[in-house]
Amino acid sequence: MSEESKAVVRNFYALLEKGDMNGVSQLLSDKFVWHFAGIPAPFDKQSSVGFLQAFRVAFPDMQHSLDPQIAEGDRVVTPLTFRATHRGELQGIPASGKRVEIRALNIHRILGGKLAQAETVVDMMGLMQQIGAIPAPSGARA
Repeated sequence: MSEESKAVVRNFYALLEKGDMNGVSQLLSDKFVWHFAGIPAPFDKQSSVGFLQAFRVAFPDMQHSLDPQIAEGDRVVTPLTFRATHRGELQGIPASGKRVEIRALNIHRILGGKLAQAETVVDMMGLMQQIGAIPAPSGARA
């Protein structure tokens, strides 16, 4: 089951990169819940798809390089590197045209071949610095 669960998560990222939001939505269970570090209330299925669509508009060339996944029981841990170009508005921040690279860690719960829950920790500070929304510390890459 763990290899199949890992494949579900890999398929999620492949669909997202293609911009197949229908496929992404079908991969989420109807009771999907997404806890995203730094955002107080979790997303449900509908708000998750909306968030991902907005992120895809901001970063249409997004790529996720997945590191080796770990699966145990119904959970899959996926460390990854996100790379993209900021080409669209992101939460009111106009496109900067800057290339970004950030790290993230996701824990997905898989039930019945669908994503039932997600926990995401991502370097949003690094993202905001790289697109020029906030200043980077001295000596840091911006």
